Amino acid sequence: MSTIDIRGHIGITQDIASIKSADKILSSLSRKAIELFRGLPYSKNFWPTIQSLSFYSIRNSIICLDDFERKGKLLDAQDIMGLIAFLKEQKKCKVILILNDESLENAALIDYKKYREKVIDIELVFNPSASECAEIALSNDAPSLKLKQFIENLV
Repeated sequence: MSTIDIRGHIGITQDIASIKSADKILSSLSRKAIELFRGLPYSKNFWPTIQSLSFYSIRNSIICLDDFERKGKLLDAQDIMGLIAFLKEQKKCKVILILNDESLENAALIDYKKYREKVIDIELVFNPSASECAEIALSNDAPSLKLKQFIENLV
């Protein structure tokens, strides 16, 4: 069992060296160890710090960001695209961005279009027809077949 000495890390300002050092510490902790630590009586004082630093241990992961168009007003689309670029280039992650680009506000749409070529490798458009949706959602029993006909007639 290895031990971790964090004494030399207290009071260090955030720079590349300290981030790499924190990353080394966090990557040596398993998820179970973090959960055990979370349950200790005094851990509530340290838990926000551990959660903040845990971001730096992310690498070689698949990350899914959903509802991009519903981001908060205080969060810029440019910042989200920058985060995606950082995760992709520095952390070697694969990022899936799910969005309805028709629902993006003007500023977010401008930023998305501006940075999409630099950040997005593949764009997939998911636009199934009503009959395709009915085929996926409904079975082939008699009531469902009748419902599928109604759905197709609505379009």
